[in-house]
Amino acid sequence: MSRNKSQLTGRVKRLVLADQRVGKVAKTSYVAMARAAEVFTCHLFRSMSSVACTYEPNPKILRAAHLKHVANKDEGLSFLRGLPAVARAPDLELDALLEKRELERERERKKPKKRKSSSAQGETKKKKKKAKVAATAATAPAKQEVEAAKPAPATVAPPAAAELSEDDDYDVE
Repeated sequence: MSRNKSQLTGRVKRLVLADQRVGKVAKTSYVAMARAAEVFTCHLFRSMSSVACTYEPNPKILRAAHLKHVANKDEGLSFLRGLPAVARAPDLELDALLEKRELERERERKKPKKRKSSSAQGETKKKKKKAKVAATAATAPAKQEVEAAKPAPATVAPPAAAELSEDDDYDVE
């Protein structure tokens, strides 16, 4: 069992044993309750993150307002409404959030893309071409000096082929 699961199981065990009416509990019960708590938490997180991503462009924080919206929307989570943090949380102003998101999208669409004018592009191409020609001219004498300093490659004559005649038969009779 991984460390996180054993910690969660330990917490569940402490909660269960805190009740004076409970005597003994099977180990599998703790594991099952810990797994149920994990599944519940995952479901709650997914619901809250889907609300946040739907109504906010780049949500970085899940707030109590998201939890309150999920609790009001999902009848299975209605018990969360009674928690003080959820009850005090502000309501999500969905209409305002949607309008704000649409305005941001419109601004992004209307932004002119910065492009260089064709004359400016032509000038930069000419400058690059001149710089390249100047760099080539400056390195050309240096290349010639390096090539002149290199020794000429040695030519190796191929080995002379052995002359074999028909008389040179190594077969022993």
